[in-house]
Amino acid sequence: MQEKDAKHLYQWAEQWELSDPETVKLKGTPVLVFGNYDFEAPKPWLKLVQDPKALHISEQELEKITQPFKETILKEQQKRVSFYAAKQQH
Repeated sequence: MQEKDAKHLYQWAEQWELSDPETVKLKGTPVLVFGNYDFEAPKPWLKLVQDPKALHISEQELEKITQPFKETILKEQQKRVSFYAAKQQH
């Protein structure tokens, strides 16, 4: 990931909420980075001109990658939803 893309992702995502400088109250948007990038190989996104599906990731592949984290992600998402719902009621 290039630096400008990483910054865009950081600004787009919800950030952690802290209770104090060392304690996470709410986790932010989960981001999973997977796979290896061969910096010596041709840039894979350039293949998209000839083949729009060159970078396709199947639903099954995504499920396999995300499954180990799914329970934690959903639990943390619910904490965030509950926190902001309670905050709006006050």
